[in-house]
This record gives sequence, C-alpha cells and structure tokens, in this order.
Amino acid sequence: MTDDVPSDTFLLPTSASNGYWQKGVAYVNKYNLGRYWPVAGPQVTLYTPGPWLNPSGTNSLTMIELQSTPCGNEQMCSIELVDYPIIDKPTLLDAPLLYKRGRQYN
Repeated sequence: MTDDVPSDTFLLPTSASNGYWQKGVAYVNKYNLGRYWPVAGPQVTLYTPGPWLNPSGTNSLTMIELQSTPCGNEQMCSIELVDYPIIDKPTLLDAPLLYKRGRQYN
C-alpha cells in the first residue's frame, strides 16, 4: 500500500543552489505559507504541509518578492524544498536594531 499524501516539507528561500530571495511572501497551491525574510531571521524555512501538495500533478508556487529576485532577467526561477526546518539561523541584523523605535513621548 502506498501513501498518496506527500510528506511535510520546508521551503528554503535561500541557498547556494537557488540564489537568495530577500523578502516576501510565499504561496503553494494558493495556500499562504507565510512571509520570509532570511536576513532578519531567525526563521529561514517555511513549513509546507504535505496535504497542501498535489502528489500526482503540478504544484503551483507563487513568490511575491518585495526587494530582488535571484533570477535576474530569467523567466523561470528555482526554489528548494528541504526535509528539515531552519529556525535558529543567526541574523545579520542586531535584535535591538530590529525592534528599536523612535521616542514617542518627551
């Protein structure tokens, strides 16, 4: 007996093989996987539930990139799916810089 439901996986928006997606939102088969912003981290991968994937047909991945794609002028880009989460990557920005607000009151 074979299992027709694909395994859960994780979308990796940045790696050596597929380039560097900077900041945006990812959808698979019209399901919102969430926002990605690897430079701010610490979460890098986006959880992709297996039941959201089509085992016998084409899957649709939509990346709404807000800054810059690694594709340049190419019509097709690539993305990687991995079987492990990356949720504790060191960030390039210091935490105080991410959460720092200007003074609101004198």
